[in-house]
Amino acid sequence: MTRSVAKPITVRDLRRATAFLRCTLAVGAIIVVAQSLGAAYPGAALAANEQFPLNGPLTSSTDFENAEAQKLVDAGRAAYLAGQYQKAVDIYSVLIKLKPTDPRAYYNRGNAYARLKAFEKALADFNEALKISPNLYLALMNRANIFSQSKRFAEAIADYDQAILLNPDQFLIFYNRGIAFGRLGDYARAIRDLAEAIRLNPRDAPSYASRGDVFFEQRDFEKARNDYVKAIELDSSQKHAAERLRAMADARLPPAVRPTLDTSSVATEITHQNAVERLAQLAAQSCYQNGEDEQALQGLAAANTWTAVGSDELNRVSTAETTMVNGWTFTDAAGAVAVLQSKVKDAPGLYICSMTAKLLSPHMLDDFQAAFEKQFNTKPAGPIEKTADVTIRYWLPHTPTCDAKTTVVLSPERGTVTVRMLHGRKADGA
Repeated sequence: MTRSVAKPITVRDLRRATAFLRCTLAVGAIIVVAQSLGAAYPGAALAANEQFPLNGPLTSSTDFENAEAQKLVDAGRAAYLAGQYQKAVDIYSVLIKLKPTDPRAYYNRGNAYARLKAFEKALADFNEALKISPNLYLALMNRANIFSQSKRFAEAIADYDQAILLNPDQFLIFYNRGIAFGRLGDYARAIRDLAEAIRLNPRDAPSYASRGDVFFEQRDFEKARNDYVKAIELDSSQKHAAERLRAMADARLPPAVRPTLDTSSVATEITHQNAVERLAQLAAQSCYQNGEDEQALQGLAAANTWTAVGSDELNRVSTAETTMVNGWTFTDAAGAVAVLQSKVKDAPGLYICSMTAKLLSPHMLDDFQAAFEKQFNTKPAGPIEKTADVTIRYWLPHTPTCDAKTTVVLSPERGTVTVRMLHGRKADGA
């Protein structure tokens, strides 16, 4: 495979960046125990990690008529959370003798049986809980989980559907039904359910990891990678996601997919994605964090051994409106980069900082907007202008008295991306 070589930033590029700067002036209650329940079924790449909530319907001492029953409830819950599932079964069994018509006692013992992989006993307890209380949606969901693991998918889906009718805002039901659809190979429905689980609970790491598995099965490695990364950001203990990321980065993929997968293209894609994300980070470090501070930007350049642009060239690219005070060039993973800093002559305290990169791959250009918006957690401030270049404008909150008026210009013809930030004004134009 031919290695792409970054083209250097030329004087013409610096002057184009300066022209861009002139344009800137002209435009103004349930406890959840999330645990893997074992490896996926043979032939399936989806992790089998249904989430079983514990004690959702039972939280108050007023639920039972006597103190002895509540002691058993508390002891059973403590044993379950400590991973002492057999002890939990024994305690809940005593509780059932004391309160034989309370569906929650059967429900909680069913959870403990499920952890012990005593699935038939778990099913019997969930069935009994639902016989007493047909609308106990958690029992429906957990019974469906057992059906799903036992490949009884029709029964599983029916229970999940009923549970959703009873509680359409419970993300765990959509999560677990998504796992079932994934096992069935119905990836479209799996992605839809996992996306809904994420919408309902954006902080649930297993939902991202499981959707990543579905994307992986579909050979959509970029989306899979993004979901695995998000899962780890939310929960660093997500070992499955971390292992998948390492395998993708090293092109060490499961044998089942090797015959149909170009592993070199996967590695290249991940390298490009990392480079684009790094470029967005550079925009933050240079122009956003230090764009209005000459000494701080000089310190960043020195720490990273950037090559300074000579004073003669800075003078040549200065304009009637701006004085170029700093400039550097360097090569990064995405390509050749130039960072320029200028002061607005007629507006003390107003600085403009730009970062221009000549990218190694046109594909990086396509991905930069998403990486930039993720880096700054922002969206365009107005319509995107599409001519020969693509121009996107943002207001980025910076300090109490200053927002960074930002323009991103993507140039397919030149293969460059330019980020320009004007410091010293608020988003209302003051």
